[in-house]
Amino acid sequence: MKETRATNHALRALLDESGWTQEALARAVNAAAAEIGLRLRYDRTSVAHWLTGARPRADVVRLLAEVLSRRLGRPVSAATLGLDPAPTSPSTLLRRPAREALADLAGIDADPHRRHHLVHLPYRLDLPDSDTDPDTDPDEPTALSREPARPFRRVGAAEVRALQLAVDAFAPLTDSLGGGHGRTALAAFLADDVTGWLQAHADDRTRHDLLTGAARLALLLARTHIDQYAHGLAQGYLRIALSLATEADDPSTTVIILRTLSTQAHGIGHLRTALRLAEAAENAARGTPSSVRSFLHAQLAVCRAADGDRRAAVVSLSCAERLGGRADEPSPGLFTSYASTALQYQRAQALSALHDHAGAVGALKTSLRNRSPADIRARALVSAGLARLHLRIGHLEEACAAWESFLDLYPRLNSVRADHELAQLLQGLRPYHRQPAAERLRARARMMQRPD
Repeated sequence: MKETRATNHALRALLDESGWTQEALARAVNAAAAEIGLRLRYDRTSVAHWLTGARPRADVVRLLAEVLSRRLGRPVSAATLGLDPAPTSPSTLLRRPAREALADLAGIDADPHRRHHLVHLPYRLDLPDSDTDPDTDPDEPTALSREPARPFRRVGAAEVRALQLAVDAFAPLTDSLGGGHGRTALAAFLADDVTGWLQAHADDRTRHDLLTGAARLALLLARTHIDQYAHGLAQGYLRIALSLATEADDPSTTVIILRTLSTQAHGIGHLRTALRLAEAAENAARGTPSSVRSFLHAQLAVCRAADGDRRAAVVSLSCAERLGGRADEPSPGLFTSYASTALQYQRAQALSALHDHAGAVGALKTSLRNRSPADIRARALVSAGLARLHLRIGHLEEACAAWESFLDLYPRLNSVRADHELAQLLQGLRPYHRQPAAERLRARARMMQRPD
């Protein structure tokens, strides 16, 4: 006997409320999927099947919930869609208090065979609140309002030192070789060791240092997933990190996390969200070191330039350069300094958005010239950005030279972002197939393409 499926009246009601056609909903799901590196090709017939009771796979349910949340301006859950998630779904994990969410999320992430459940988490447009855990039910106690139960164990200087060493070890890895390296080890360290230390007995100073170190490691793990285009998963780690940094009352780490959230949003095209996150970082930056404030003002300049506010962008950029020039940098690192090479890269982004292409080219060249040879990924991506900028202003010979530099470095990387840059090379040079240098470059790039 043919199985009869029940019409999904909940999804039908939400679709009617949204004012979207079935085709428009399918396009929105496909676009949200592209933000996290997932290729979907749904159309109106797919939506028609869902409305008549077909159940999309779990990652698509999460994308449906997100795009309708964006459209309707209020949270839409899988249950609201008439598509209840499993109680152990990644979205459910992220609604727990930060320490519990970190333990569960990192535990799954540390297992490559289970990680596939996480990589297609949708990117969410609702803004986090740095004073609370944004993914926790507001009627439930959070990690900020209650002391978690801890086993009879005391942690101290040794554990704090271990966290500091881990931060120093993992921080340069993504810039050197790409986000595909080290993420399993980092997730395992967070799941197996760090989350246990957060539950143990400790004095106030140790507790602060452990929370700060855990927040920084969660941020570093988020950066690996951003590089792999797992933006929803990266955002989950960043929100956990924000909650931990807030609990530690560490304004510098809070600002750096908010700035990273802004950079992520800008990178996938959510420009207004990126600006609001950068402004939230500015509001939290009072009393932080010059390097931290330079770091956030550079991002503010990029966001304000993208928003069309030239005057504010120039002011922010000047502020970033002034603060960067006087920053006290006791040691290099993401949390202790702001390298001039990174500032020049942000300067190029802002100037490009303001249509000062010559200034942007100069800034990128300066950034590239002064970078360490060990920063392979960073050098590759700056070279790719320089190539795209040259191509935009009609400098084909210079673009090809920059792309050659990118291709020299590309085989050493494990980076989905670098893979996307390779695809942009092939697409960008397609109109120049009659030019021998461009065609040779495209042939070389095609030989390097990795299978999907």
